Amino acid sequence: MRRLTFSAQAIGLKLPMTSSALKKYLQRFLRQHRRLDASVRLTLTRGAGPLGLDPAACPKPNLLFHLHPDRDLECLRRAGVSAGLVRIRHVSPESLDCRIKSISLLNSVLAKAEASRRGWFEGVMLNGRGELTEGTTTNLFFVRRAVLHTPALACGLLPGITRGEVLRLARRLRIPTREGCYRADDLRQADEIFLTNSSLEIVPVISWRKSRSPGPVTRQLQQHYQLAIMAALFHERVPS
Repeated sequence: MRRLTFSAQAIGLKLPMTSSALKKYLQRFLRQHRRLDASVRLTLTRGAGPLGLDPAACPKPNLLFHLHPDRDLECLRRAGVSAGLVRIRHVSPESLDCRIKSISLLNSVLAKAEASRRGWFEGVMLNGRGELTEGTTTNLFFVRRAVLHTPALACGLLPGITRGEVLRLARRLRIPTREGCYRADDLRQADEIFLTNSSLEIVPVISWRKSRSPGPVTRQLQQHYQLAIMAALFHERVPS
C-alpha cells in the first residue's frame, strides 16, 4: 500500500479509496472467489477519457482486481529456473523514476520476449553503463564467498517488496550483505543466484551455476522467509 500510494502520488493519480477500505474490498473479492490463499494483482488506472495524453481528461480513476492463475510455485522454488542476460537495456533512472511501479512496461515486455525466445524463464537487464539491474519482473541476488549481493538502487531498479524483506531477513540471520554496482562477470563467478518477487518469493537460478540445485544460503533464506510469512499470517488472524 505504501508503494501504491507513492507511485500514484508521483504520477498525479488519486487513490479512489483508503487503505482500510481497499483491504475490505480485497477480502470481499477473495470471498466471492472462495479463495483463502491467492495472488491478486491491483491495477489503478486513470479511468475512461478521450484520446490524448492529458491526465486531466480522465477525472475518475478505476481500481481493478485480477486473480492470478494458479501456478506450481513450489516446484519452481525447489527445482530452480533458468535466466540469462538480454540485450534490451533497462530504462534509465534519468528518464523515469524507477521507484514508481507502473504498467508502462514495454521495455520489460520486450526483454521478456527475448528471454522466452532463448528458452529462459527470466531475462536480466543491464543499465546503460553495463551494470546489472533486475529481471523483467524480479529482483536479482547472488552469493559469492558466503556474501549476499544485490544491485544497488542507484543502478536503476524497482525496490521490490520481497527484495527489501530478504535484505532485512539476511541481516537478522547475520549473512554478510552488500548492495553495489555489478557486472555480468560477477554472476558468472557467483556460487548461488536467486530471484525474488511477491508471488515467486525466492526462486533459485541454476543456469549460471554448475550445480543444478539451490545453494545453502538460498535454502536458508527460503526457509526463514516462509517462517516470516507464517508469523505474519498468524499475527493478522489472531486479535491482539
